[in-house]
Amino acid sequence: YAVFMGTLTSFATPTRDALLNHMVSRDGLHRAVATVTMTQFGAQLFGMVLASTAGQVGPAPLILFQGFIILVGAYFVSRIHRQIEPSVGGKFSAGLKHQWRQIRSGLAEMNQSRVMLPILVSNFAAGLFFVGTFLVVMPILVRDYYHAGSAYLGALNIAFWVGTIASALVLMRRGRVNRRGRAVITSLIIGASILAGMSIPVPFWFLVVLMCCWGVGGGVMITIGRLVIQETAPETHRARVMAAFQMGFMGGGPLGAFGLGFVVDAIGPHKATLVPSMGMFMVVLFLLIFSRLWRVEARHCTPILESAGP
Repeated sequence: YAVFMGTLTSFATPTRDALLNHMVSRDGLHRAVATVTMTQFGAQLFGMVLASTAGQVGPAPLILFQGFIILVGAYFVSRIHRQIEPSVGGKFSAGLKHQWRQIRSGLAEMNQSRVMLPILVSNFAAGLFFVGTFLVVMPILVRDYYHAGSAYLGALNIAFWVGTIASALVLMRRGRVNRRGRAVITSLIIGASILAGMSIPVPFWFLVVLMCCWGVGGGVMITIGRLVIQETAPETHRARVMAAFQMGFMGGGPLGAFGLGFVVDAIGPHKATLVPSMGMFMVVLFLLIFSRLWRVEARHCTPILESAGP
């Protein structure tokens, strides 16, 4: 089930993001991206609340309900009548050689962009350092330090996603964000600072507050990063670039979780948060020195290639 759903998601998410550009005008894209992000995280939060009732109602009804929701989503997608022609000319080929050529083309497109590449680097770093901490350190803190169970862990998860949804909602209502690079860098600094703060034992209620603030930074990073990629990537390569954006975030998470598990065993869960915190501060310093991310504004987020790809 995990492999099957993960595989479907890896196709669905980049396709959804690439589809947005065909469904809304460029001026409304920033609101559309923020709305999609808020809706996605809101649905995840709703799912977590439902999942917390598994002890009372059992897992089977919840899984059946999940299947029903997926079918409802499939129905609404099928109602999209607009015919969108493929942006890459020629007949689609499933040959391995052709697919590798398309992958290399997408990577080359990102590499030559002074806007997209720093976003992808920061996105991978967020997956590596932040997602790993979220998956490994938080459950161990709840079990070994607070001596609690799923209720406490659920509270931390809910607090994080509430912060993420709140930031996406603010971005949606605020409208256009001009200094996008500064927003991404600032969100990374906030996340790294909160991780450093988690190295100090605090009451659980304060940890919940920290998680909510961490979620606010995460919402800004994900929403603005996705918006920059959406606006900068040319139509001929947009889906491939969005796939790389998703792969960077989701691919960094397992790597960070695996490495952080050894760190937690060696120095404990509190001190272990300093490792991803310092790692993220180093990435931010690298981006400030060797990239122009801090100076990226809305006017820089224009497609760099309009012709058809290979």
